[in-house]
Amino acid sequence: HLKFLVRFGPQVEKSGRLEFGGDNTVARGVHLAHGVRMGYASTLSAECWLRGPVSFGNFCQMGPRVCLQAADHGLQHLSAYSSWGLFGGDLKKFTTAEEIALGHGVWCGYGAIVLKGVRIGNGAVIGAGAVVTRDVPAYAIAVGTPAKVIGQRFDDDLCLLLDSSQWWTR
Repeated sequence: HLKFLVRFGPQVEKSGRLEFGGDNTVARGVHLAHGVRMGYASTLSAECWLRGPVSFGNFCQMGPRVCLQAADHGLQHLSAYSSWGLFGGDLKKFTTAEEIALGHGVWCGYGAIVLKGVRIGNGAVIGAGAVVTRDVPAYAIAVGTPAKVIGQRFDDDLCLLLDSSQWWTR
């Protein structure tokens, strides 16, 4: 049984530093930019958009059209425009970025959006269409806009046991 480092689908856009832990799948139409680090066997479904810095643990799965956006536009000037078209791109220096960090075994449903600086704990589930603006604890289920934790996948004792087992190690 041969393992692969990463399998890319068609029309994947890549720029900046990218790191893959092995046995990764990146489906068609995915956009990866500005520092993305994926752990072992983590996957990105079609048309995901990741603007780093973003880091994943092992065994994470992103549904189609998930967006992880670790940067945003500066709001301290008259215009929040930050493309090259205005002032020769000088406003780009006012964008701010904070790493998005996903633990091991995180699953995000179709169209979920995770914004800058958010940390998502091991085994957490993010519902389809959720907009995550705050940290999500390990093994929590978060849904809605803005995302709210609506429950835990397991009781506290089992969560502690799962983390102490380090099930995500190969």
